[in-house]
Amino acid sequence: MAAPGADVLDEGLTRIARTGPEFGGGLSSHAPMAAEALVRLGRAEAVEPWLDGYLRRLDAAPRGTDRITGQTWRDALGVPSRVGDWEAYLRDQLAQQPWRDVLARWWPRLLPGAVARPTYDALWQVCAALHAVYAGGVVPQALPAGVPADPDAVTDRAVATGDEHAIKLTEACLRLHEEIPDPVFLHAAARASDLLG
Repeated sequence: MAAPGADVLDEGLTRIARTGPEFGGGLSSHAPMAAEALVRLGRAEAVEPWLDGYLRRLDAAPRGTDRITGQTWRDALGVPSRVGDWEAYLRDQLAQQPWRDVLARWWPRLLPGAVARPTYDALWQVCAALHAVYAGGVVPQALPAGVPADPDAVTDRAVATGDEHAIKLTEACLRLHEEIPDPVFLHAAARASDLLG
């Protein structure tokens, strides 16, 4: 049995597939992330209207320029104009092999400095860089006084912002709140909507 909202998510992902992975000079599309988060938040009915607005910002899917092969893939690494070629190449591989095999082969190849269990090192570097850029000089705020808004109200607030980051952060916070009931997660989600909305 399909999960609630799976058909809405599938339809949304089909719409998203007609667009490119980046827009506005190198910003990444967060459409799949937000669509999935809306479904997980129990707001499947919000996916289509949210996509109506967000997809206007995105470029069309890139077209291929030259076929990538098992012999030429290294030359195409990191070349922005080859995104369409990569999509076609990996789509062919996924048609021929299980996705787990394709992922196991390509994940280390696409990580910088691919050496043995490289994922942790790469993610640590990315997180450290993001922290240095965005958290430098920031003074932590005290936890708000009083009882936080309930999960439904926090969700409504995030959806109302229309911001993909507020939606995803709220989904993550509420998922953690279900596992470890702590008001800090509700406060964090509400604060994200205040800042991003």
